[in-house]
Amino acid sequence: MHYRLFFLFRRWFGLVLLGALGGCVEPYAPEVLDAPASYLVVDGFINGNGRTTILLTRTASLAAAGAPAVERGAKLFIADEAGTRYALVERAAGRYVSDSLVLPAARQYQLRIAPATGGATYESALVPLK
Repeated sequence: MHYRLFFLFRRWFGLVLLGALGGCVEPYAPEVLDAPASYLVVDGFINGNGRTTILLTRTASLAAAGAPAVERGAKLFIADEAGTRYALVERAAGRYVSDSLVLPAARQYQLRIAPATGGATYESALVPLK
């Protein structure tokens, strides 16, 4: 008899707890500042011993459906402090890849980006190779 009461109590308690948790969920809609809806997003790193792959996309509204827009047709280079440049080629939409490189570790490198839409060009800081 005690086992049956315990089972019923446990089942009842579980249903009450589940109902209470479900009733506490409220949607969260953050306030977003008015800002340009199209910042350039750079995803990748300079690989000093192999291929460097960089994915370029654009930011989108939180309410936008689907994947972010890719940045096609940009010109990307890895440049060192001595002025040597290594080009990256667009292999797929928004995905830029270098040849297999072996970069001298004693130099510093930066990524340079010129979007196809023109306007601003972007450069990272010169950083040592890791």
